[in-house]
Amino acid sequence: MINYLETDDLNNSIHEVTREAFDALYFQILIDKNGKVLYINEKYAEFFGLPKQEIIGKQVEEIIPNTRLYETLESGIPAFDEVFQYENGQQVVYSKVPIKNSYGEIQGLVTASSFNALRQIDELHNKIDELEESNMLLTKKLYGLDSAPAVFDAIVGHSPVINNLKKTLSKVCNSTMPILLTGESGTGKEVFATAIHNASYRKDKPFVKVNCAAIPKDLVESELFGYETGTFSGAIKGGKAGKFELANHGTILLDEVEELPLEAQSKLLRVLQEYEVERIGSVTPIPLDIHLI
Repeated sequence: MINYLETDDLNNSIHEVTREAFDALYFQILIDKNGKVLYINEKYAEFFGLPKQEIIGKQVEEIIPNTRLYETLESGIPAFDEVFQYENGQQVVYSKVPIKNSYGEIQGLVTASSFNALRQIDELHNKIDELEESNMLLTKKLYGLDSAPAVFDAIVGHSPVINNLKKTLSKVCNSTMPILLTGESGTGKEVFATAIHNASYRKDKPFVKVNCAAIPKDLVESELFGYETGTFSGAIKGGKAGKFELANHGTILLDEVEELPLEAQSKLLRVLQEYEVERIGSVTPIPLDIHLI
């Protein structure tokens, strides 16, 4: 804590040496117990684009609307090396220290933040951005994804909505998360689904299309999940792989998925959660590596 002996008047407590220390550090402000600005250094005032004489005397929330300084004024507990983001998005690492008189009463608060700390944050952000960009380039080269934008550019349509959709899908085509395409009949959902597969690293693997609305309800489970020998009368000897099993390591498109019966939807949920499928009549799960659209 900072203690000023035998006085509650902070204005009289700031000596020239204190002012020099304030100006030597970056982003410095001194407020009283009510949040009124008693002092601000030149660098901090420049950050707000105001002469410091216009800031001194104002309430701190007039200068920093999202300020957290009142928290420390109320608690009396200093906080060090916190990251604070201003409304304009700029960040700073700073410390807050309450000022008490000789009786332990909170009289105000001072902040401290070095220019180097702020610069280090910017440098770290830049390095992270560079690493992410480098990682994306390496991934594209590894999986041959340099051609992904070209795959989507081949789709007819150049309206802002279509161009934005092409850009988004070219970024997520290699995601392992399921992709939901919605739209009226005839708007090209299957065209985009095909482009997603062809632009991904799975392009040389199976691409299985399933029209869920065209499968008879009593055959849905056997078609999607497959079955073992002797499961039911007329079952193929040796069993049969379902659509998910056939699409393993590739992509599966479930068109009109909302037409699936509720009992099949619950089994589909397990496939999505566990990425494994069990043939009808089997107790052995088959692990799946699929991209679901």
